Amino acid sequence: MSRRHSTLRTAARRIPAPAVPKSTKPLHTGHLRRGSVPEVKAVLTDVEACPMVRFLREVLACHTITTTTWRECSEIPGTFVRKAHWFAPLPPDVPQTFAKLLRIPETIAGTSVWRLKEDGGKLMLVQHSYTSDVLYGERFKMQSTLVIQDSASGVSVENFADTIWTTPLPWTHAAVKHFIERKVRIDTASTAGDLVRFIEEALGGRETAAKAEC
Repeated sequence: MSRRHSTLRTAARRIPAPAVPKSTKPLHTGHLRRGSVPEVKAVLTDVEACPMVRFLREVLACHTITTTTWRECSEIPGTFVRKAHWFAPLPPDVPQTFAKLLRIPETIAGTSVWRLKEDGGKLMLVQHSYTSDVLYGERFKMQSTLVIQDSASGVSVENFADTIWTTPLPWTHAAVKHFIERKVRIDTASTAGDLVRFIEEALGGRETAAKAEC
């Protein structure tokens, strides 16, 4: 069974419990002007208006997105998991030499899996994204981690990212490995502000809806 077509339960076994990376600093830190940690959890677990799915659609240009609901995970008690399948165009900043070497098609089919945990007033979300449409795609996955917690200036959102290699690339592909790892970090740093904005707008939408019901 390919990773693309695996069930949520199978995919969840491959994604670890969320944790604050200790060997690196966040690539981006944002602050929410409204809301609380429990309210952020509420918008992240909103199946219909989840900021993570909006990020896939509006920032990464993913389309034909299908998702599961959030489900409590028996593999790691106290956590919830969700999975999405999507299609996305070939990023314009991928050099043609790498695109040909990795046999990247014009449209890529991929998967994202999320694991969410709330612990001691801290909300942590880890995401794995991967594709089988790229040569050696089964050897790596892109991991990002959100850490959301109260801070002196409100609710902070820290974003970490890394490339997880399950099997090393051939030594002849060292340049490709460097490009992938660098792109993951640069893309995360440059787009993390959009995700913070989406979370904040989702919080605002909940506030407006709550006022309308009063």
